[in-house]
Amino acid sequence: MRVKTIKTDVQKWVRIGAAVVLGGFILANLTGVVKITTLFGSVQVSATTGMDRLNEIKGELEDVESKIKEYENKANELAAQADTLNNKIAQLQAEASALTELIKKSQIELEKVTEEIKVTEQRIQDNRDALGKIMVDKYMNEKVSLVERLASSKNLSDFIDEEAKMSSVSDSLNQRVQDIKADKARLEGQKREVERLIEAQKSQKKMLEDAQGEQQRILDETQGQEAAYQSMRSDADGRRMELMQEQKKIMDELLAGQNVANRPPGGMAVRNYSGELGCTGGYSYCDGGLDYTVDEWRLYARECVSYAAWAMEYRFGKDVRSFQGRGNANQWPDSAPALMGARTDNIPEVGSVAIWYVGVYGHAMVVEQILNDGWIKVSQYNYAVNGQYSTMEIPSDAVVYIHFRNK
Repeated sequence: MRVKTIKTDVQKWVRIGAAVVLGGFILANLTGVVKITTLFGSVQVSATTGMDRLNEIKGELEDVESKIKEYENKANELAAQADTLNNKIAQLQAEASALTELIKKSQIELEKVTEEIKVTEQRIQDNRDALGKIMVDKYMNEKVSLVERLASSKNLSDFIDEEAKMSSVSDSLNQRVQDIKADKARLEGQKREVERLIEAQKSQKKMLEDAQGEQQRILDETQGQEAAYQSMRSDADGRRMELMQEQKKIMDELLAGQNVANRPPGGMAVRNYSGELGCTGGYSYCDGGLDYTVDEWRLYARECVSYAAWAMEYRFGKDVRSFQGRGNANQWPDSAPALMGARTDNIPEVGSVAIWYVGVYGHAMVVEQILNDGWIKVSQYNYAVNGQYSTMEIPSDAVVYIHFRNK
């Protein structure tokens, strides 16, 4: 959307020579030599050299921010891949566990069949022994002459019954042996099937375990890459902090002796500046200095955007979510409507966010009061690039407003 042209009250302040907008402040064309204490030692530099270094820092910060986003996106991508791999591994483990249970059942079935085969073999042997005894008896009878067998019988009828009984028992035992052999053959076939099933199940389990091992290897590699990107992101965060601290020290030296309440950041007049009030205003993230952690909206603590998101959520009951990497103040007019259905316009309301298009990242403020003379009162964090709370009054037509939805 087109940003409304910022009007300035030229009667409130006067530019001295060429002015440069940097980090949210207009710096007069200062002259002379100043001593700047940075992370890299104390050096004597001219004001021009200091401003040249600030321009360099601006470029480095943009490069660092780009790398932070790149590393974070890559780490998130790898984390998503790791989640997918974990799910695959869990699925493979579940399938392998199920196969283990099937193998146990099959082995129990195999043991049962093997035992039945042993019992059947014993039955065959018992019947063979009985049949052998009968065959011996029959053979011995055949050695005795028919006349002698008849003579030893009480009568002819007993002789006939004895001969028939022996023949019947022999036939019965023969049939029983054949039946038992058939049972044994069936059981042995069943045993072979169970053994083949167990081998197939073991082979399938081995394939699952191999696949699980490969997935675990890929997961370890992916998590290692994710950790590397997280480490690079952490290093970039550290470098960002160094640059911001150096930037602040240089700006403090260049602006020494000026009243922050009276200098017009971004070409906009300011009045009734409260001064720096520490980590106050009810804000929750006060356990460390500027950028010491990331808040629940994935924004750096004690930055203007973090405070604005917190105030919308916890003071005014608005629906604020993750900005998904588009959380710089100058990105909110686009990202808040796209991601959270917020409304953006040029009409201030108490409980809306005022966006000031200034410097590299812009500046976010919370509208506290609408005054009668075309000005508004705002609360904010990090106005003086030191992570502190403050309030001030600004022209209402100098900023763009974001109206978040109620929860």
